[in-house]
Amino acid sequence: MEHYLGAFRDRIFNDAAVLIYVFDVSSKEVEADMSKFCSTIEALAKYSESAKVFVLIHKMDTVPECDREKVFEEKKQVVLEKAGLSDIQVFMTSIWDETLYQAWSKITHSLIPKINMIETGLKQLCAVTESDELVLFEKSTFLEIAHIKSKAYKDPHRFEKISNIIKQFKLSLFGTNYKFEEMSVKNSKFRAYLINFTKSTYLMVVLSNRDVEEEVLKMNVNALRPYYTKIVAATLS
Repeated sequence: MEHYLGAFRDRIFNDAAVLIYVFDVSSKEVEADMSKFCSTIEALAKYSESAKVFVLIHKMDTVPECDREKVFEEKKQVVLEKAGLSDIQVFMTSIWDETLYQAWSKITHSLIPKINMIETGLKQLCAVTESDELVLFEKSTFLEIAHIKSKAYKDPHRFEKISNIIKQFKLSLFGTNYKFEEMSVKNSKFRAYLINFTKSTYLMVVLSNRDVEEEVLKMNVNALRPYYTKIVAATLS
């Protein structure tokens, strides 16, 4: 860290687009940690003033559950005051729950330059296909890029759960002659299709309308694929 903030400061921070800074909430060197953070923010302001800043307050699982929100808010307030920036996002994270996935998904979402075009296309496709929800996932990490829904859902952690299911299923295929391409799940209440959409994304379509034929749905998805291929390729390349 000292090398980054010392002799190599201009090389490390020049023309930076994003800073993701991680605090270990269980660290005993609170003052030293904050001093390094302040030095990092100063260097970023000098060499890359327009860079976006994201801060993860990590290992929150080490804090008793009854105190987590309070500890996080206190730490967040200190970070915001020390940074002196208006455009900074702070996340509570842990590897043992959905918070880390949510943080990375939100960071990814905020960094996509053409996200409005992607969401507009999803909204149109959602209306045309009479879908309950459409979710665009990045193919390698399975982070959520964008989603559109036409009905309310109670589970705010559904994307992380779906991501874990798919990643575990893909792992189970290692050592076999099979390769994951697409998936469909059906029951009496809904149908869900995970479609190999573009080179770098999967599209999940959720429907409860039994009148929508699967072939018609896939025809509409295929019709929009060239449009999305150009947008997503330009965005995620």
